[in-house]
Amino acid sequence: MAGLTPDSRLNRLISQYDPRIRRAFLEAIRQHKRSINLADLADALERNDLPGALEMLRIRDQMLYPLSESIRSAYIAGGLLAGEKLPITLRAQFGFGSNPRAETAAQAITGKLIEGVQADNLQAMRDTIGEAVDQGIPPAKLATLITGQGRNRTGGMLGLSSDLAESIIKGRAKLLSGDPKLMREYLRLELRKK
Repeated sequence: MAGLTPDSRLNRLISQYDPRIRRAFLEAIRQHKRSINLADLADALERNDLPGALEMLRIRDQMLYPLSESIRSAYIAGGLLAGEKLPITLRAQFGFGSNPRAETAAQAITGKLIEGVQADNLQAMRDTIGEAVDQGIPPAKLATLITGQGRNRTGGMLGLSSDLAESIIKGRAKLLSGDPKLMREYLRLELRKK
């Protein structure tokens, strides 16, 4: 990477790690969707067992491990890039492999990011279930709306941020309302977002 500016080196790292992190996240969500028993989820929703439904929808640490490792690798690569800016006398002491403080920092940052993903997912699912119940969506349909359709569970709300999930479920209500004014309002908003 000699001869590259610091900005171009950072951009290269971002372009290298961003797709890896994205793929790891999407694969974790795909695995999680496929692991959920739709009948059990619909049954919990039918019984108004919100804690039980949310427990089924909670993304487990094991499924997020590849995501965690991708983030950790990006963090380490960024740290090594930053370490190259240190004076030569300090550079030899900087690193992750034998530096417990650096390893602990990488683990803490990665852990915090994963906890954020899990917390945001649970909030999104809590909001989605609440909105869907208010809209009168039947439990079996809601289970599919959350986890996706078909054998591969394509689509679905699981894995979306809480803001995006809320926008989708509220937009769905406007589209299904039959009220032309609400439908136009939602479609105009979607066009502006694009």
